[in-house]
Amino acid sequence: MVRDEVWTISHRTEMYNASFSPEKRECLVVTPETHSSDSSPFHVLRGAIAGFDYEPGYRYRLLVTVTYLANPPQDDGNPTYALKRIISKEKV
Repeated sequence: MVRDEVWTISHRTEMYNASFSPEKRECLVVTPETHSSDSSPFHVLRGAIAGFDYEPGYRYRLLVTVTYLANPPQDDGNPTYALKRIISKEKV
């Protein structure tokens, strides 16, 4: 399944324990435009949005293609993310 989503990327990253790793990793803080008020932002490993070069201190709105693999490799993430377009980039 493939779909496009609009995301807001925070101006700062957070150190986050991913479920597949015991060590903390630097992650982007992502808020999907379609999120509900009772849900929280989620985290994406820094650099895990193909084609996107994050700069600290900027808030971004992105159009991202999200691809869910039917049979993902066990050692690879599912879904995958690819930048389709930068909608806005604002200095914070």
